[in-house]
Amino acid sequence: MIWHITKKEFYQNLITARFIVGTILTIVLVVIITLILIEEYNLKNESYNNNLQQNENHLKDVYVYSEIESRAVKPPEILSIFHGGISRKLGNLVYVRRQEAPYQASDDVMDNPLLKIFQYVDIFLVFKLIFSLMALLFAFDLFSGEKENGTLKLMLSSRVSRAQLFAGKIFGGMLSLTLTLILGILIHLLVMILSPKVFITEEIVVRLFIILIITFFYTASFFIIGALVSTLTHRSATSLTMNLFTWVVLVIGLPNIANYAAERLKPIESIKIINEKAKALQKEFENKLDSYSETNPEPPGGTVISGSTDEYGGYYKFRRANLNQFKFYKHFIPFSENLRQEYADKIYSVRQNFLTTLKSQANFVNQSTIFSPVRMYQILIAIMTRTDLENHIDFLSQARIHRTQMLDYFKSKNAYRVTRFFTIMTEQEAPDVTSASVFQDGSEGDRIWERSSIEWEDRPHLSLEDFPRFIYKNESLSRSLQKALPVFSALVFFNVLFFALGFYCFTRYDVR
Repeated sequence: MIWHITKKEFYQNLITARFIVGTILTIVLVVIITLILIEEYNLKNESYNNNLQQNENHLKDVYVYSEIESRAVKPPEILSIFHGGISRKLGNLVYVRRQEAPYQASDDVMDNPLLKIFQYVDIFLVFKLIFSLMALLFAFDLFSGEKENGTLKLMLSSRVSRAQLFAGKIFGGMLSLTLTLILGILIHLLVMILSPKVFITEEIVVRLFIILIITFFYTASFFIIGALVSTLTHRSATSLTMNLFTWVVLVIGLPNIANYAAERLKPIESIKIINEKAKALQKEFENKLDSYSETNPEPPGGTVISGSTDEYGGYYKFRRANLNQFKFYKHFIPFSENLRQEYADKIYSVRQNFLTTLKSQANFVNQSTIFSPVRMYQILIAIMTRTDLENHIDFLSQARIHRTQMLDYFKSKNAYRVTRFFTIMTEQEAPDVTSASVFQDGSEGDRIWERSSIEWEDRPHLSLEDFPRFIYKNESLSRSLQKALPVFSALVFFNVLFFALGFYCFTRYDVR
């Protein structure tokens, strides 16, 4: 009997205006937005490849060790086409230097001009809004409408039980919505497959299937809420009003209230204050370098610099240096680099507070709205598309590991104690002008200096084939499922709880 009621409800829904309009709107929006976001994905992918190439070009053009820096680049996530998540705001490029521990990422991708029309619009947003609204519009007159028409009393006067009628109408309505949902996911997948620059793997298909299941339960939660409201009212107009109010509260009101509360109760320390603390530590580091220089002054004798140098910043690029300077820097650089790493860790601790508070804010929002189907849906989709905050934090963690690999590379090459750290000239080639004046044209020291002239092209670049390259490790499907399981269980529990509550109210519903 339940199956007969389900089929009847399903076929009746297929010819309603709300089903036709909702389905057409879903398909049109999915196609348009997917095409736009595929273009954004292609831009990001192009930028990703450019960054990899620029990194290789830089490493091929390095003369001295102090020049070395690397780029940690996160490849664009294909499923960001479905949901951009927090990664859209926090970037996917980190410049990795020995001078500082990575604490934030930037995004140098040019904005897609089409997205200026659809700010932060993605498939997730379409599904979140359309399917929740469609579910309530399908369910608002599920029982109150039948009562107004007099058909509810007639059905229950036959051999149909209330349990069978309630289950059949719920299943029939959800079957209708599922048809639209499957069409939306399949069209989204088809548009991506037909795009020549988007490579779809088996894992992506599996993740989209899981997203389909998650969206089904998300839609079901609103449908069951609508059915519950319908069992509490006796007029369709009243039920529609209450359901629309519920939709506004759950979809728009509650998330914004939670975000507002998080900003007030878990405030993020302003970037200005964090930068001031970092600058204070940097100044402390510079003072210690100055103290060292006062105790161990750089020897006189004149240094001709071709290139650039910044003792505070850790950049040295001498074309030539005299013998005294070789001796000075061979002691100064190991001291300054050890001190630099010490203060890099201190500055990172200050910078880390920003991410810690950001995560604390996100946790507060999630915990305060954990029983909201909208919040659960958002958390689950971000996890399955790998665009959640935890994935971004993991990317920064991998960038810091890459920096550790860089520092280990310097140690393996004993880079801080070799002259190639700061100049292309060898110590044997350095002129000894300690007893000769180099401040007068034509002097003995000036002639010695001229005879030791070396140009950059006279020396080969550093061979950095064994220098570690950053390789981003994507979160595995099993890890995503492990993260999603508790929230998904809560979403299923939400559906079961409100289904039971709706059935309880229906058993006491006056059908006369």
